[in-house]
Amino acid sequence: MASESERNPSLNGRPGENASASDSDALITSTDPHHPANHICSLCVQFYGHGWVTGTGGGISIKHGDRVYLAPSGVQKELMKPQDIFVMDWATKQYLRRPQVLKPSACTPLFMSAYTNRGAGACIHTHSQWAVLVTLICEAGLQDPDSRNVFAMKEIEQIKGISRGGTGSQEIAEGGRKLGNLGYFDTMKIPIIENTAHEEDLEESMSQAMKAWPETCAILVKRHGVYVWGKDVAQAKTQCESLDYLFQLAVEMHKLGLKAKMSKLLKIAQRVLPTRKVADEGSTETTTDAITQHYDLLFLVDATASMGSYLHALNQALPQIIALSKLTNCFARIGILAYRDYDCTGGQLLEWSQWFTVGSMQHQPDLIAMARNLQMVGGRSWPEAVKTGLAKAHRVMRSNAKTLVVLYADAPPHFGDFKRFETNAREREALLKSGGYGGNGHMFTDWIQGARLLHEGSRSAQVISVINGRSSKSGCFEYLSTVTEGACIHLTDGSARNISQITIDLLLAWMGVKKEGSVASPLGAQLSCYRDAAGIRDIQSEQDPALGRFINLADVCFGRSSTVEYAQLSTDLLERRLNKRATPLQDLSNTYLSNEHYRMLVAQELREIIETDVTTMSLNPVFGSL
Repeated sequence: MASESERNPSLNGRPGENASASDSDALITSTDPHHPANHICSLCVQFYGHGWVTGTGGGISIKHGDRVYLAPSGVQKELMKPQDIFVMDWATKQYLRRPQVLKPSACTPLFMSAYTNRGAGACIHTHSQWAVLVTLICEAGLQDPDSRNVFAMKEIEQIKGISRGGTGSQEIAEGGRKLGNLGYFDTMKIPIIENTAHEEDLEESMSQAMKAWPETCAILVKRHGVYVWGKDVAQAKTQCESLDYLFQLAVEMHKLGLKAKMSKLLKIAQRVLPTRKVADEGSTETTTDAITQHYDLLFLVDATASMGSYLHALNQALPQIIALSKLTNCFARIGILAYRDYDCTGGQLLEWSQWFTVGSMQHQPDLIAMARNLQMVGGRSWPEAVKTGLAKAHRVMRSNAKTLVVLYADAPPHFGDFKRFETNAREREALLKSGGYGGNGHMFTDWIQGARLLHEGSRSAQVISVINGRSSKSGCFEYLSTVTEGACIHLTDGSARNISQITIDLLLAWMGVKKEGSVASPLGAQLSCYRDAAGIRDIQSEQDPALGRFINLADVCFGRSSTVEYAQLSTDLLERRLNKRATPLQDLSNTYLSNEHYRMLVAQELREIIETDVTTMSLNPVFGSL
């Protein structure tokens, strides 16, 4: 991806079309103290007094109409004059005024990102020591174990000075979120990105953070400082002041031992549940517990235009899934992987959340942000890049562990008659690239070989397909789920609530958790299985003539195979039919009754769910039984 500075060379100080000297000076000459050129200079004096712009560090920019005013690089902020200010034309990104002996700020591409992505009217960058210190505290997991890449704070009055999104932009309103400032009981979250050797190289990660965190008004840069924006310079300034107050307060709270609540929660969890150390993705794990089989949970999701109810269901169910994982230690890691197709425009072919490690809370904000912000893009052709999604899933799995893959899909892979689509050739070419997907990409050009690798390889998966039976070549998913000892669920009710409930119930059944009243709990779906699956693992490839017993290569999407039987899905049926985890869960009820720390953990998780979406409690009986 080209950076803003690469797309617009003038951002690096290369020559643009400059106005004449007299016109240039007129852009920064005014007796009005609130003229951008004067205002930048007076604010820099204030910021120097706060200790925010020591040396020549930091910067500020104001967008005024169709012009962008920028403080220069390498000038002591307390000595800055209007004559030092750069002025850019917003439409052309060319400098209208560029002082000859000075260089544009290295922050310029970052300021432009705030204007482009957030509709900001001003952006401030400081090197505040409090901002730097909170990134160090978060990096060490000392403020909040699940926020190494996000600073979070709640129930502090000054939070009311922070607006959602920084500008109250219309995009946030359309996304269904509240506008205006945060409230006392809201949780303020500021993402933290990694620092780079050169300031302008932060542009891409800052843009990604803005998209992943649509309600933030700032980005912290680890061991560096903070960028804050607002709808105008007044709002940017007041939010910068409020944030610096909150950063300092967090540092002082840490010094006094007043740490965030989740830090205490992690200590409780570590005392109650077996400790599990997980290695980096794609490698083996070492553990200190007595559990002999280790499990990860991966949601593999078709994220094309028709998948809205699935994506909403995942976002709705995720808080409970995370809570269940913390309470039961059932999954060591949870991840979300979205796939689209090779003709997709306006979105990525693959989106990967990174693994959320339950024991250390690492990457939980990334997981939640992805579920919340995942967009439906593409879907113009009927089949999708399911094979590519499975190849990537296999790549991020680890050896010597079982990965439970919950596959959400409503369109078939490139298979049989669907290979006539142009996107099939593009997918095949991508998968055949040497070394692609850990050297196993070529295996997934063939649906049968890919399924066998997922079952027989060192990186083992159990796939539960949750599909829209009237939109899918269901035989492919039936085969995949059977070979990997999973299950194939055909939705008859495509609502988000039904999909959420099915997801929770199938995870509970897989864990071996009994749900009271399950016999009388029909769900809006059917569970399918082959009438006779003998010989299914003897099939070697898509060209094997025996494959016709299991997948009708010429069937239409709405057809159903006579070799498959269907049963009304219920919680009781899931508990009887689903292949469960190999090792039993600990007795949660006895633990709850006998262990005060575990009761505190349950109470905290209940509170988190209630604060997030209390309606989801009706989907899950586990907390009530505890």
